[in-house]
Amino acid sequence: MSREQKEVYETKELQKLIPVWQEEFGKASIDRKKMLLRLIIDRITVRRYEISIDVKLSINGFMSGLGAGEDDNGEST
Repeated sequence: MSREQKEVYETKELQKLIPVWQEEFGKASIDRKKMLLRLIIDRITVRRYEISIDVKLSINGFMSGLGAGEDDNGEST
């Protein structure tokens, strides 16, 4: 699978998961919320007039954080 195909696949999978993730996050304990945020946030930089959030997100990591996962071929793990 080419890099571009993988990005398109991951984007489509993410669109399916956002409502699930939002519900999961809303019901989660504080510790679980921290763990879920660690899956998607790489770094937060706070400056005097600016806050930057660097996002690290892969579908596999995101899904495994929800208790489900898929490999690069779209098969459940």
